[in-house]
Amino acid sequence: MRLKELIEKYNWKDVKDVLLSQYPDQHKSLEGYEHVLNKLKHTTPKENNFEIVLQTIKEEGEESYVHVNATDLSSESTDKFSGSWSLMGTPWNEWLFMPISKESMGNFTEIEILAHCLWEMTYCGFEEESIQEFNDKLDDEMDKLESLTEDEIKEKYSTFDEIKEKYNYPKDDNNSDNK
Repeated sequence: MRLKELIEKYNWKDVKDVLLSQYPDQHKSLEGYEHVLNKLKHTTPKENNFEIVLQTIKEEGEESYVHVNATDLSSESTDKFSGSWSLMGTPWNEWLFMPISKESMGNFTEIEILAHCLWEMTYCGFEEESIQEFNDKLDDEMDKLESLTEDEIKEKYSTFDEIKEKYNYPKDDNNSDNK
């Protein structure tokens, strides 16, 4: 089942109730979500080679959350993360064409999938122009980074290990008794 089919199948009230159950802090943004859902019902999907995947993530000491991403169906890799892509800056017409993975359909209800996708689709805002602005800023930052020499990069940026050391982050020691 493609996302467009889910959108056409459900009305705003159904989506609103589940959206609020999953994201209770979004009450103030309901008008924006309703606007987007209505817009999506009239948007023509754009063909692509991705599939939407939802996963419940539970990190130690944290509450679980639902991660929404895409898998590249044209990727031949069997690596769990290879071919996996963030959808945050993806144009909405591309989202609409994507099928929902069988695993996601088995682990979530259709309306939960729709609510989580709607939340992720609007992460950059409730208008597609805000997605384009986000992508433009990201492209600008990548252009700046690519124009730097290796020495300039080392001078301006830190590796994750350097940051952990600077802030005395505990070392990742598999033999530690502190687990």
